[in-house]
Amino acid sequence: MSEKPIRKKIRLTDYNYSRNGFYFITICSSEHKPILGHIEEGKMILNEYAEKVDSLLMEMADKKQNIILDKYVFMPNHIHMILVIENQCNDVVDESGIIEFIQEFKSKTANIYIKGVKEGLYEPFNERLWQRSYYDNVIRNKDTYDLIWSYIDNNPLKWTMDKYYYDNSDS
Repeated sequence: MSEKPIRKKIRLTDYNYSRNGFYFITICSSEHKPILGHIEEGKMILNEYAEKVDSLLMEMADKKQNIILDKYVFMPNHIHMILVIENQCNDVVDESGIIEFIQEFKSKTANIYIKGVKEGLYEPFNERLWQRSYYDNVIRNKDTYDLIWSYIDNNPLKWTMDKYYYDNSDS
């Protein structure tokens, strides 16, 4: 029997991700498939699925009293966002922090996609729609916040230099 590969831990050890603060999150599609649309002349063009994902993201953020969707951008095969946790009191921490928010988001958006596959609207996928985990960065100061804000704004313009870039001219 083959052993599963040891996964690299990408979360900060012993960090409470339901703490007040700013978080830079990146969620990638499995196999970096372009499930969200395409870049055209430096602008992200959302497909029908991405429009549904966008609505769901806004709806989820509106319902969470302690999570603010500060900034985000859809790319063909990933999403960047800045989420802000604002609990009313630092002594009373709402346990539904970033991890739970992302898990719920990925689950709900996968269900939307699966329904679309069954209706013949979207291409089938292998095993999972989203990568198993996600990338996060705790934003610790204004300079970092400003850099990330700018990165999100300019990401579509710099698509061909993005590490998740693919050439969609073959699609």
